[in-house]
Amino acid sequence: MTWCRAKVGSAAVWRELCATVPPHAGCCSHGDRSIVIRSDFGAVAVQRNPVSLCGHVHRGRVENMSITSSVSVCLWFDGNAEEAARLYTSLIHNSAVTSISPVMVTFTLDGVPFLALNGGPQFRPTEAASIVIRTTTQEETDRLWSALTAEGGSEGRCAWLKDRFGVSWQIVPQVLPQLLGASDRQAADRTLQAMLGMSKIDIAALEAAFNAS
Repeated sequence: MTWCRAKVGSAAVWRELCATVPPHAGCCSHGDRSIVIRSDFGAVAVQRNPVSLCGHVHRGRVENMSITSSVSVCLWFDGNAEEAARLYTSLIHNSAVTSISPVMVTFTLDGVPFLALNGGPQFRPTEAASIVIRTTTQEETDRLWSALTAEGGSEGRCAWLKDRFGVSWQIVPQVLPQLLGASDRQAADRTLQAMLGMSKIDIAALEAAFNAS
């Protein structure tokens, strides 16, 4: 079970979140300050000063859940969790949206489970956490970079970008860590210096720097 905390701003949102919790979930930490719901797929929600809360097991409406991992990643959105999940799963192979409710969307990216929470405007994503995609070709790197920076996204430095939802990504060609970890430390340092001048990674330029005399 993983733990993800979310401040929920209204009783209506709270009831919807409870409805998304699958069977065998439970409530704990009841009191006039907070309540925590723990679910089998790893979501934990915290309600401050809750209104009309129960202490019973909730049955959920999550469907088509085939995730077997005990670890998942929770991303916070302000009302556009489904839009984000559908974009992400359209770009990465072996990915799918697995359940949708007004509060929580579950999806996988290349088999890795994610939760997208419509938590509200209280919190914004930062570069302190990012999703790393390893690519094998320049074409794949270019495709993901263009799609994720489109419609309000922004380029960062050294393979980093932000998408239009504010989520940070690293689009990293597989050759980059190989060149940086090479036993030829002078060549590896040339590669590092070339990378530091890039936004999107240019594989040919990295290899040229590595092989320079």
